[in-house]
Amino acid sequence: MYPLAEPTDLLPSALKEYKARAIKREKAFEGRILSSVASLSSTMKANIAGLKTDVATVKTDIAATKTDIAGLKADVAVMKTDIAGLKTDVATTDIAAMKTDIAGLKADVAVMKPLLKRLEQIIISTGHSYISVKQPIIPDDELGRPGPVNPKQASQRASRGPGSELSFLPV
Repeated sequence: MYPLAEPTDLLPSALKEYKARAIKREKAFEGRILSSVASLSSTMKANIAGLKTDVATVKTDIAATKTDIAGLKADVAVMKTDIAGLKTDVATTDIAAMKTDIAGLKADVAVMKPLLKRLEQIIISTGHSYISVKQPIIPDDELGRPGPVNPKQASQRASRGPGSELSFLPV
């Protein structure tokens, strides 16, 4: 910029101008540095705040994970107990006795079927059937007994004796 010369060779006004420009450059440089430092400081503060938030979130997540793990361990313990109980149930179940009971029930049913069939034939042959929900008793007289369908049936009921109408309905 300036020719190489001793500062004493320069005019005093040029020297003042040189110093003023140097000071101005220094201040501008200092301003840029301060601005950069302020910007960097602001960015660092924001980053630190973000990191603190992230650390808090991670701590919360870790606590939640620990709780979840504890819950899973408890669930596993319950499952182990349930499995042990099922194994005990399987070991103590007397399947042979159950099969024997089922066979006995089947035999009972086989014996009862012909008896029920015979009872049904007796009821049909006497002209009566069981009282059922499908055949409600309709009170006919002041005592609340079912009324006769025809006079013949009324005489049959009378010959059976009192209370017999509670067991059978006329057909």
